[in-house]
Amino acid sequence: MEQDCQKYTEMDINNLISKTGQVSFYLTSIIMSSYLVSAFFYLTGAIAFQGSNDSMSRELLFKMDLPFETNESPNYEFVVTIQFLIHFSAALTFGSFTALLLMVVLHVGCQIDIMCQNLTDVLPKNENKLKHFISRYQEIIIFTEKIEKLFTYIALSQLVSNTINTCCEGFLIVIALNDDNGLPLLIKSVLFYAVICLEVFVYCFAGEYLRIKVVK
Repeated sequence: MEQDCQKYTEMDINNLISKTGQVSFYLTSIIMSSYLVSAFFYLTGAIAFQGSNDSMSRELLFKMDLPFETNESPNYEFVVTIQFLIHFSAALTFGSFTALLLMVVLHVGCQIDIMCQNLTDVLPKNENKLKHFISRYQEIIIFTEKIEKLFTYIALSQLVSNTINTCCEGFLIVIALNDDNGLPLLIKSVLFYAVICLEVFVYCFAGEYLRIKVVK
């Protein structure tokens, strides 16, 4: 991507590369922050749920069936620490994947916009410039094919899992709203549900954005 930006710098009449870079930075930062905040609130809700019930004060953050006693120290602290690290690592992984997909799609859209701007200034008789734009267009096609190979099946699996998670989280939210002590469960579920919807929106936006750019 950095090499592409260097190639298109001379062709960038309206400074689209820097503008797209700023937009991409802000959006990817929002996505990563959303994932981390949702992970934090999920763990906060789990801890609050444990604190509201004395009989479950030594419960794990996530229910697990382990071959040793987890209610005693230091086993409890060790397992909870591992669960905490795994949870935040998963949030970082999924957030990075979603942010990377959005960043790459915006990068391709920026290249297409630069091509469209410069094509309007090319005379039909200027054969050298036409060949130059044809080669650039072929590079964009190759790059989009790489994106398709890399993200298609991963995004599909994510959409399927997100659909299942959305149903489960929606069910938990309904339970929490009808429970007098459902605030901890609501804290765990609402923001997590919102992040799942955000991820699905990014996948849909990526495909629609590229389609609009190609049609344009």
